[in-house]
Amino acid sequence: MSIVRSFAPILSVLLVGAAAAQDPRGVTPPKITPELQRALARATVHNTRVLCVFCDEGQDFAAVLKKDRTLSRKLLYEFQTVQVVGKAFGVDLVKVAASLKGRPALAVLDAEGEVLARLERDTFLTDGVLDGAALLGRLEPHFCPPVDAEAKLAAAIVEAKKTGRNVFVRFDAPW
Repeated sequence: MSIVRSFAPILSVLLVGAAAAQDPRGVTPPKITPELQRALARATVHNTRVLCVFCDEGQDFAAVLKKDRTLSRKLLYEFQTVQVVGKAFGVDLVKVAASLKGRPALAVLDAEGEVLARLERDTFLTDGVLDGAALLGRLEPHFCPPVDAEAKLAAAIVEAKKTGRNVFVRFDAPW
């Protein structure tokens, strides 16, 4: 049993490496860190995506995105925004960032941490100025589809009756 435990870390590294090499889109999912883990957990609960903002030291491009009038409300309801500065998130995320040409750049992740889209700076910056409408047009196809709340509530009530529990309804999700 101790032999299996000693080889488990090596085996897991090999399997993760093989899985990353077989990714058909050629995009490696970012390394999960505490800040990104919290964003992914919030994305799962609130039916949203995670928007990774890659920028250089001294930049706060996530704040610039949140101040833009065309983007601010959509970012609030559709994305959990995480700013990535330099090498703060480990080697895997730096590889994703390195594949993006120029900074700032964006990556859209689903709730499991898979990269859905990468947005280069040329797609949302015009002469160094943020084009909110163009960025919103690029982000809209990646919004989560709305959840049918009535169907979800009906399923929860059926499950509650089977198990003899109560249903707690939470009214904080944007859907």
